[in-house]
Amino acid sequence: AAENNDDDDGPAPPNPANLSNESIASDGIYLLDNSLSFYVWVGANAKPDLLDSLFVLDERAQSNDLKLAPPTANPKAKQLHNLLTALRKSRPPYLAVDVVREGDPHKQPIFFRHLVEDHAPFAGGQFSYSEFMAHIQRHS
Repeated sequence: AAENNDDDDGPAPPNPANLSNESIASDGIYLLDNSLSFYVWVGANAKPDLLDSLFVLDERAQSNDLKLAPPTANPKAKQLHNLLTALRKSRPPYLAVDVVREGDPHKQPIFFRHLVEDHAPFAGGQFSYSEFMAHIQRHS
């Protein structure tokens, strides 16, 4: 988790994790930035007190979808909103946030397709993205 610093640069971002399924744990909450949108992946075993401070149920949704708690809800929600605001400053245009719960059959595949360090089927075999690019360079 990132420590909050209240200087002019905003909150410190969390330490980056590898874009791999092996880097994701069921008791964690992860922010993925693909330069088009943010995804917040919520593990099935994430701490309930942390879930309660960061998220609220989306009352418009038909299921138990989560959305970010407002920044005024508590200090942890404010920290998360400050981090997103700081990240948005370096990216045009405004990036939406999609909360993905572990096991969600619709959203989780979208999240996991961004984990480019995992092996996936490509023409010629199973490769991670970097292995696939090396394979293409060797054969072109």
